[in-house]
Amino acid sequence: MKKLVLLCLALATSVMPAMAKWVKCDISELVATDVVVIVDQTSGMAISNDKGTNSTPSAIAVTFNEGKTELTGGIADNVKWNIKVKDSNYIIYPNGMTTK
Repeated sequence: MKKLVLLCLALATSVMPAMAKWVKCDISELVATDVVVIVDQTSGMAISNDKGTNSTPSAIAVTFNEGKTELTGGIADNVKWNIKVKDSNYIIYPNGMTTK
């Protein structure tokens, strides 16, 4: 079984949004306003949201730094997801959505 790693956009208040980095994080660190990319570290492929939540997602190539703790380069909108917590369960929606 492949191990998926969740990478979230972490913004420090003292950092300009344009300088934000996609960094590896634990799902327990996420809040409802975070945008995440779900990535297989082994293959370097991210789950796309091109098909919403109704069909099997396509895989999109992404690039890691050497330590595989950050994504580098541009991150396409179609691999960004939102997190919602309901009754201690995590629900993942395509970026910009909070319902299916």
